[in-house]
Amino acid sequence: MAAKPRVVGTTAGFSPVILDNNRFNPLRSFSLFLGLALVFLRVSAFHQVQTVLMHANLKLLYVVGIPALTGTVLCGGLPRAFKKSPTWYWIGFGVWMSVACLASTWRSDSVLRITLPYLRTNIIFMVIVAGLIVGWKECVSLMRCLAFSAFATLLVARLFQNATDAYGDRFTLDFGTVSNSNDFACHLAFCLPFLYWAVLSSKSIVIKLISLAGIAYAVLVIFRTGSRGGLIAIIAMCIAFMLWSSTAQRLALLIIAPIVCIGVISIVPHQTLMRIVSFSAGEAQASAEALESSAQRRYLLQKSIEYTFKFPLFGVGPGEFASYEGGHNEVIGAHGTWHATHNSFTEVSSECGIPGLLFYVAGLVASFRVFYSTYKRARPRADCVDIKNAMFCLMICMVGYCVATFFLNFAYFFYPVLLGGFAVVVASAMNEEFARRDAVAASRPVELWQVPGLQNSWVRTATGVV
Repeated sequence: MAAKPRVVGTTAGFSPVILDNNRFNPLRSFSLFLGLALVFLRVSAFHQVQTVLMHANLKLLYVVGIPALTGTVLCGGLPRAFKKSPTWYWIGFGVWMSVACLASTWRSDSVLRITLPYLRTNIIFMVIVAGLIVGWKECVSLMRCLAFSAFATLLVARLFQNATDAYGDRFTLDFGTVSNSNDFACHLAFCLPFLYWAVLSSKSIVIKLISLAGIAYAVLVIFRTGSRGGLIAIIAMCIAFMLWSSTAQRLALLIIAPIVCIGVISIVPHQTLMRIVSFSAGEAQASAEALESSAQRRYLLQKSIEYTFKFPLFGVGPGEFASYEGGHNEVIGAHGTWHATHNSFTEVSSECGIPGLLFYVAGLVASFRVFYSTYKRARPRADCVDIKNAMFCLMICMVGYCVATFFLNFAYFFYPVLLGGFAVVVASAMNEEFARRDAVAASRPVELWQVPGLQNSWVRTATGVV
């Protein structure tokens, strides 16, 4: 039997905050546990690790995902998931992908390889996250889950580095959806802010030190991937960090950054460093492979923009840029390069049309706006440091991810959908949480020196307030 609604508090300017009936439902609690397990599996790629180690796919995503989705529906999670705009933008993107398949240059491939997996694994994933998590405490549980996933990713990086010379001296993985060096650099950039959140939120010195070591190792691995997009993402994250952090945090970054740079230069192979800094042929010691890659990427970017305006409504079909470019150009002999766009934004615009791009960008912007507005509300409040720190790390995560994917084919991956689901939860939970904390603050006795007009030292002395 569902619990009765409960009022968590009222304050001046706030209406009573009433919790929904399913807040204390045991089925929802169990489903939430499965939902967090699903997040861990997706971000850490543990289900892929299991497949490699056991040489058998146990379908772990289905084992936890189907019951979690069932629990979401039974506990009334669908209305919660659709309460805020990020959900509607990402649903709109999925719907437009489906419509674009009708005009695709290869319909069956667009449907079976791109659209159905996106709807089955990403949209459902967002609904589970947004529909099961209720309240700020469970937002913290999700942050903690993402931090554990980041640690697991570093463990995977340590144990499953590619031992072949297929990528030269570049760091890559032996398996998985992010086995490519550039893709793995983006994945680590996504994970980095959650390691920093562990530093900010933990009361344990040991956990803080382990988290700092994890950040240092993650930065090292990103450099060892030889990904120039990863390097630019780190720079963008540092700029965002300087923009939104406190003075003490900025000073810490200014002190630590040179030390990290010295460590990177001393550890990362010279060939990999040369690749990272090779942006133009005019640079001394420029990597020939890196310059060739840059030239190819410029060509693909130009083609993706060309196809965007040639097929502005539906594009060439989800996932079909490579085949269309390869069959309609003569770059290598009688055909094109047969490569994807290497830019998530033009990947969407060229394959799903300009409406698809608008949905995609709107989903990202709507998520960021939720995090930023919550950060602004929490920043001046001494009792909301935990909220401020979480929003700060989520904003940094979005900056790093968006910059990194500007150089990658990540348009149909789960990352922005996960952040969109998290934004829905934050948007729903924060009014309640701020009201609850206002109610707690209102119940406390006010010290004399806190009263307006008694802040000056001579007034405090005259009134006996020391």
